[in-house]
Amino acid sequence: MGGIRCGGCGLEHGDGAALSKVGWKADGRGGALLRATCGGCGCGVTIDEIADATLCTACHRLVLGCEGDVKIATEARGVLCIPCARRSAS
Repeated sequence: MGGIRCGGCGLEHGDGAALSKVGWKADGRGGALLRATCGGCGCGVTIDEIADATLCTACHRLVLGCEGDVKIATEARGVLCIPCARRSAS
């Protein structure tokens, strides 16, 4: 991570990893964005993105859908991570 410019104040953050993280948010296109707060003005900035990722509808954990990090899609609850799918089944 690096070279992050705030759209609000224009401040250039040399290292996005040093910013205060807000968390992962769905991007509306099947991916997720890692959002942080600008150290200068407090606006939200995107510091990372993953094209094929989903947020668990129960715990909001980032689920990548790769081996060992399986997405469980349900009609009633949406996409769940494995632990939340197990909890909802019991």
